[in-house]
Amino acid sequence: MQDGFQSKEAHTYERFLLYMYLWAAEADFEVGMPEIDVIRDKMVKRGLVSAKDFDAHWHKALRDFKTHNDYESEKYIEQNIEELPLNHDARLKIFNDLQDIMMADGKEGASEKMNMFMFKKMLKL
Repeated sequence: MQDGFQSKEAHTYERFLLYMYLWAAEADFEVGMPEIDVIRDKMVKRGLVSAKDFDAHWHKALRDFKTHNDYESEKYIEQNIEELPLNHDARLKIFNDLQDIMMADGKEGASEKMNMFMFKKMLKL
């Protein structure tokens, strides 16, 4: 698959989830420490990355994310939702995590509401 990613690791659940979390964090056009802290906590608690390795994974995801426009990001996420074995409960958990990330700074703007609608559609909820 030609996906525009600079990182050459296989597409994994961890990589997909971090990418989606990053998109949620950037929904208000600014990724701050509150969002990064929530993402780190979620990834570590799920056992997907160690606290020690989080920064390396974060920077790879950020670099990859910045290579995509919105359309490419949406297609990448939709493809992974189709290819990864995500049942309804798993998709709902991701959606709830996305809400937590967007609310990490205590504000919910119009762009965040729009993104939540899009995420709900993409996750087929």
